[in-house]
Amino acid sequence: MLRRWDRRTVEVTLWADEGSAMSALADHVRASWGNVFGNEGIPDRPPVDDREAVRLYYGPGGERGDEGYRLYVEEIGKRGRTHLVALPHRFPDTIWCEQANRSAVFRAVTDPHSGTLRGVEIGGVLVLAQLDPRMRAVAVWILTDEADDRIVQPDGTVPLYVDVDGKALNTTDSSERRA
Repeated sequence: MLRRWDRRTVEVTLWADEGSAMSALADHVRASWGNVFGNEGIPDRPPVDDREAVRLYYGPGGERGDEGYRLYVEEIGKRGRTHLVALPHRFPDTIWCEQANRSAVFRAVTDPHSGTLRGVEIGGVLVLAQLDPRMRAVAVWILTDEADDRIVQPDGTVPLYVDVDGKALNTTDSSERRA
């Protein structure tokens, strides 16, 4: 069993052998390398060797202040009732978000309601805005139909944070944003 945790999640996965579990942990470490990059003794890129990448990322004790893991053997012998548990949505990590932000595209779109609107597409989410003389307002549309699966929550919605002049209008759980 591999138990891995960070500030937001605790993940427990079952593996047939230690090598497979270590390989999966090393994949996570490599995807999160930006969390330790720049610290003393940490190279620019993660090592190719799985165990060395994990050792450098978590430190010699297998645990950093805000993250850690435990790899252990557990015999699963008793058959019991199966319980389905909804897992919490995990918003993509900093590296993925930075790549999506750098890949944002300016779009000119025809319609929602008339004419051509201009906006930006980021992570498959289209944000459009225009000065609307009929509404006498700045009109803003957020279209999430094509959102990347990594940002779509299990209920099919996309977490949003909308701020106008320093006042939040629509937010997801604030503990998720700060974590």
